[in-house]
Amino acid sequence: MKPQILIVENGCQYTALIATALQELEVGAVILPPEHVEVYLRTHTPKGIILSGSGASVYEENAPSPPQSIFTRCIPILGICYGMQWIAHTNGGTVEPIQKAKRYGPGRVRLDTSNILFEGINVQQDVWESHGDTVTKLPSSYRLIGKSTHSDTPVAMSFDHLKIFALQFHPEVPETKCGRQILKNFAFEICGCTRDWTPDNQVCDIQERAMEEIGPTDIVIAPYSGGVDSSLVLALLAPLLGKRLFAMTLDGGQLGYREIEEIIRHRKLIGLPHHEIVEVRDELLRALRNIVDPQKKRHAFRDVYVRAITAFARRHGKPRHIVLLQGTLWPDRIESGVIKDHHNIGIQIPGVRNIHPLDTLFKYQVRGIGRALKLPPSITERPPSPGPGNTVRIVDQAVTKEKQDMVAWADHEVKTILRHHGHYDNISQLVVAIGCRSVGVKGSKRSYGHMVMVRPVVTTTFMTSRPYSIPEDVQDEIIARVTQHDALNRVLFDRTPKPPGTTEYE
Repeated sequence: MKPQILIVENGCQYTALIATALQELEVGAVILPPEHVEVYLRTHTPKGIILSGSGASVYEENAPSPPQSIFTRCIPILGICYGMQWIAHTNGGTVEPIQKAKRYGPGRVRLDTSNILFEGINVQQDVWESHGDTVTKLPSSYRLIGKSTHSDTPVAMSFDHLKIFALQFHPEVPETKCGRQILKNFAFEICGCTRDWTPDNQVCDIQERAMEEIGPTDIVIAPYSGGVDSSLVLALLAPLLGKRLFAMTLDGGQLGYREIEEIIRHRKLIGLPHHEIVEVRDELLRALRNIVDPQKKRHAFRDVYVRAITAFARRHGKPRHIVLLQGTLWPDRIESGVIKDHHNIGIQIPGVRNIHPLDTLFKYQVRGIGRALKLPPSITERPPSPGPGNTVRIVDQAVTKEKQDMVAWADHEVKTILRHHGHYDNISQLVVAIGCRSVGVKGSKRSYGHMVMVRPVVTTTFMTSRPYSIPEDVQDEIIARVTQHDALNRVLFDRTPKPPGTTEYE
């Protein structure tokens, strides 16, 4: 099935959200870097082109630059953020740095709803911004179709005759409430797309792409956490691979309370032919000894992870015929090496090939496909946890067995209380972490214990998030229960959105 929309990737962390939003509209899209666009257009004629945002400035020496020939192909174009700046700069407009403060987060705009791009939405809209430069003068023949309510700077422009449109804000993120309607108008009213993208198509596409990379005699090794990502990729491929598939779960004390029992239940539900629990707790604690820096913790976990997989692979296959199958998602790829390293990205094991069949998807898409496959809610709705688990929820201090057990206990107690009061299912991810120690009072005596940070967030993409409000009486119950632990004497509730925060602390 041919993609209908070409998305030019200029280096924005939200780019895959554009493709995701289009898939929700049942419109397929392909993402390409600027340098591949010209070659692609020689043999393909998409119905529309979207230019993504970027952290770059159009004035930088190596700034992303799509081919200017896209303006002569009579294909509708939508520029987003940097895409708008590039269109303006390329066609004679003016782009300038924002003098007072860069725009990161919520904004409010006034739109010209007579324009086809904004059909069906209200004049004033709350949107999401993320840019350091802005267009201050439109190119010739372009007209203003949107401006900021607080500064009158342009936030949208169009060249209607050539069907070229541009936005300074991000319609692809959930925080821009009118964003889906804008993308819907562009796809259907402007580009003339048809609905041809469904979950069934995604299932077939994932299976076909994976089996193209896996040879007929290859042995497949799969790390298995019991969560929705690894469960889905194994549920999709286990029937095709049969006894060639060997799954393993790493137990280094980083897992949650009684999580191994849940993983064993899930492996039976998805029908894994081979599965082993690999015990590495002592090895992991030795690797983490005296390490405080979060990136070094992740690297230490990854080293243990790679050694365990290497040994597991040698027991079950021969070099050059082993494939490492992982449930990596698109946000992992975006964040790795930029915000934080991910243990499953960039692994190099001699004689082992890596495949990531889900790495164009977001968490909520994976959940949707899992539901379509009739996987149980204990899998499809399971909250995510980082690969290193409790290792990165012991904040700004070295990891020990006692601290691993402490954070696992606190996490379980908080979840139990939230479930009891009917709040847990409303939260996209709950992060319970322990931090530095502080003075407290217990039994009229001085105590010196750890803080517990409770971070409940709501998100669909995990690229942005907002805090979930826990009622005060439930907070009081959490505080009372958690501080019963001898080593814990303070509970903090974190309401920082992403950005500027991240979902996890480290």
